[in-house]
Amino acid sequence: MAGPTDRVPIVVLGGGDVVASAMPEGVEDKHALSGYKGAAVRIGGRALIECVLERLEASDLFAPIYIAGPESIYADHRRGARIIDVSGSIDETARAGIAGIAEEHGGAPMAIITCDVLPDVATLANAMAEYHASAPCDAFLPMIRAPEHPSELGPSAYKPTYVVAPEPGAAPVEVLPCHLAVIDPSALRMEFIYRVLRLVYGTRNQSITYRRRVMLPSIVLELLYQDLRHILGLRLPNLTWSVLHSGLPAVRALNAGTITRAQLEDAIRTIFVTARHRARYPARRVAMPLLEGLSLALDIDTEEEAAALADPGPP
Repeated sequence: MAGPTDRVPIVVLGGGDVVASAMPEGVEDKHALSGYKGAAVRIGGRALIECVLERLEASDLFAPIYIAGPESIYADHRRGARIIDVSGSIDETARAGIAGIAEEHGGAPMAIITCDVLPDVATLANAMAEYHASAPCDAFLPMIRAPEHPSELGPSAYKPTYVVAPEPGAAPVEVLPCHLAVIDPSALRMEFIYRVLRLVYGTRNQSITYRRRVMLPSIVLELLYQDLRHILGLRLPNLTWSVLHSGLPAVRALNAGTITRAQLEDAIRTIFVTARHRARYPARRVAMPLLEGLSLALDIDTEEEAAALADPGPP
């Protein structure tokens, strides 16, 4: 187990959906959830977030543990975690959670996890071992290997996968997004990230082609707005150029299944890490290892996925 100095503060994002998310085109046998899933979804008679907190505590890898969400929803499910009282969209929840940790822990790296995954303790240990091996890094954004047969995903088989080559010349593999991250907020373009997070969350479970079509106009407008702020602050307005120059080729390569892990890491760093930080720490990187561990990838978006976790077994 980790020692006290190895533990990373973590915030569990406990926001809610007023309206159920849209399912991918052609998926008609799933029923999307809405509301505060961390409290509404029951696992063995307990709220899902209680089970998530139990797994985080059992791993001995995170301290202190925070919940970003409404006090009125999570007060009875906190298990000793500190509640950062916030009610709003995913970006507002993340903003409050990150600011709450930063207020107490300064510029220390922090972990973020969503309340709608139930991670295995062993998977958490493997992921955080990879993080400590990569540290210091600007962000740790692992990808989870998808199983060879989609049927192994059970009711989550509808979730889109992405294709990434682990190394140049290596056979590409299918991956799923991981719902655990470790970040250094001082290195990142946080205002831009919050905007993108809202767009990403609103189009989750959709194809890359659909997400690009929906997200790109809003992202371009946000980039231009941020560059205007740079001009007013007497800073070089290079955000729009750097993001589009790196981002569009990366999206095309991701959509075509030709991108390598290193190319994806470089693109993410150029897009989301400030130019000032990259100049100051040229050797640092965004780490995006390919990991095993579906429990960090299979977020609970539907009634069918919730039912499959009614008796999840040992952590």
